[in-house]
Amino acid sequence: MNPIYAGELLFFAIFGQTTHEELKTELTQAKWTTALFKITFGIYMLVSVVVLINLLIAMMSDTYQRIQAQSDIEWKYGLSKLVRNMHRTTTAPSPLNLLSTWITYFVKLCKKRLTKKKERPSLIHLMGATRMSPRSRMGAKWLSKIKKTSQVGHKDSVALSVAHLSPLGSQLSFRNTVKIDNVVDWEVVRRKYRDLYGEKIEEKLIEENKESVDNPLAILEGSSDIEKSRLGLGA
Repeated sequence: MNPIYAGELLFFAIFGQTTHEELKTELTQAKWTTALFKITFGIYMLVSVVVLINLLIAMMSDTYQRIQAQSDIEWKYGLSKLVRNMHRTTTAPSPLNLLSTWITYFVKLCKKRLTKKKERPSLIHLMGATRMSPRSRMGAKWLSKIKKTSQVGHKDSVALSVAHLSPLGSQLSFRNTVKIDNVVDWEVVRRKYRDLYGEKIEEKLIEENKESVDNPLAILEGSSDIEKSRLGLGA
């Protein structure tokens, strides 16, 4: 009996291939050694088969139960991550996207060229701009920006009111972005501000008008200050 052969017998004993009856007994061997071997072999089989294997099965089942308990949360997290990274597109399936993508690209290119042509100033506008002084041109730009912002704010407020009144408001709310112009009824705020500070504002406007009459070059500056004061009323 050597250690290698003993280890081989113990390894196959886990699978039930060897038993204590395969112990090689000799005539000079004492009887108590066979009893000692049976006791140690039984302890080895008890620890290896009953304790360790069952402990491994219990650990695996506990791990499976914890994964199963958290699977719902992990699945929802993965779904939300996928939805956030998803981009809504109108692409066609793989065989047809070769045609559709080129068509859409060509249409966008045509639209860009048309917009560039529209944005080009006319000859009359250029002649008028050359006659105007730099200060008057800056004033005209400022007034055009103010008109654009007022028109955009009015359109957004109308769209938001339609979204709240319509039965499909939950669907339209995704399309209409909520801005600070739509959060508060600014018309009511303007009226209250005018009720409190209306007299002071009128006095300032009268003084500015007198200064503009005295100095004709300050007409545009006065108009810009008036528009700034109006914006201050709405802020």
